[in-house]
Amino acid sequence: MILNIRSILIIFVVTFSDFALADVSCGIAQINQILVYNDKIVVLHGNTYRGLGFTSTAKNQDKKLSVVLTAKASGAQVEMRYPDDYDCATHNYGRDPTMVILN
Repeated sequence: MILNIRSILIIFVVTFSDFALADVSCGIAQINQILVYNDKIVVLHGNTYRGLGFTSTAKNQDKKLSVVLTAKASGAQVEMRYPDDYDCATHNYGRDPTMVILN
């Protein structure tokens, strides 16, 4: 019985360990530009260019693009979050956001 509870606990921790890693929030700002460079979608988030993903291969790309287009059309602000080693202070087209939040 203890082995079963312990096994369940280990499975639970391994399954949800990715949620413990904190994403980097690059703040809340307006989307000032949306551009496609070759197959890459790039947005001007505030004063910094950030990659949004590839037009054909990125997972959930259509959902992220929908949020960005809605924000641009309505003048709303967006928060963009990236993996925990992302540097928000530099222009970076190579990393895709883990989350795009319409505020």
